[in-house]
Amino acid sequence: MPVGRVVSASLDESKSAIVFNFEVLQSKPGEYYVLDTWGAFVVSAPGANKTRLIVRTHGGSVTSWVDRIAENIGMTGHYVMERRVC
Repeated sequence: MPVGRVVSASLDESKSAIVFNFEVLQSKPGEYYVLDTWGAFVVSAPGANKTRLIVRTHGGSVTSWVDRIAENIGMTGHYVMERRVC
């Protein structure tokens, strides 16, 4: 994915309540790319015929106690969904 490309997170922007577009900041074909305001996507090969996708997101600035509570609730839900705990 070339640096500078804009990746749309909406399949059809006309039907999206919020339109998200992310610019590619860094890229190494077949290994990783970094999206502005989103995070990094890394593909690694831990063994023969195996691949692993690692996603690291950017954390936002938490300045108030309300934001801190919302962040903790959101991160708990994110953790549960990522690990398929339920």
